[in-house]
Amino acid sequence: MNKRRRIGLIVVATTLLTGGLAASLIYAHNKYDSLICNMLDVKIYAIDSNIFITKDEVLALFQKHELIYFGAKVKELPIAAMENLLQKHTHIKTVNVYAGIDGVLHIDIVQRRPILRVYNKKYNFYMDGEGFVMHIDYRHPSYVPIVNGGISLPFSADFEGDMLQFLTDEKITDSTALLLLAFCKYIDAHPFWKNQIEQIYFTNNHNIELIPRVGAHIIRLGTLDNYSYKLAKLLTVYKKGFRIKNWNNYKIIDLSYSNQVVCKRI
Repeated sequence: MNKRRRIGLIVVATTLLTGGLAASLIYAHNKYDSLICNMLDVKIYAIDSNIFITKDEVLALFQKHELIYFGAKVKELPIAAMENLLQKHTHIKTVNVYAGIDGVLHIDIVQRRPILRVYNKKYNFYMDGEGFVMHIDYRHPSYVPIVNGGISLPFSADFEGDMLQFLTDEKITDSTALLLLAFCKYIDAHPFWKNQIEQIYFTNNHNIELIPRVGAHIIRLGTLDNYSYKLAKLLTVYKKGFRIKNWNNYKIIDLSYSNQVVCKRI
């Protein structure tokens, strides 16, 4: 086969291949243009068992805001509006809405996970480990440590959103809010304290008392300064001291002293 003929065959083959590919793309494009949404697939990812939004609630939100999907052309789906609507839900951390070539509308939701609840005469909200404040939804309770008593925070009772960003924007240096978040993150990351600490109470003089889940005693932490050191002292007492004497014999365990743990009997 001479060179000229070989080049000719290559040109013909390339032309046929390009034409076939173009035809396939045109066919796929035309098919997508006429594709109808026929199903909704909602996946909700939660780190633990807490569920703060359900598929039915997603459907109800879409219906309330007249975001039609079933029977609509895929190319005309209000995907951006759906994402924006769901992202406003304070319990949703991220959301991804997309349509498949099979006509299925997919919604992938990653929830926020509360690590504390503030509940007193002024406040009633959850907060996650990133300092995001969420409203309470009584349909979906979360069993996390309750912070109450005389705690004062630098935002209004109806505040929702990123507390850390709020403090930055308002140039607020509030050590109580930041220390509380750090303290609760520490408890949440520690398997023993996560199961043991049920309530965090702020006294009138801004000291902290911890109410344990097991035992009839009250733990006087003092301030939140050096909380990890104080809890390490208490853990030593739990592991060693209370092996000899039952912790139900004590009503107060005081960690506010620098180098000792003071236990007061009932």
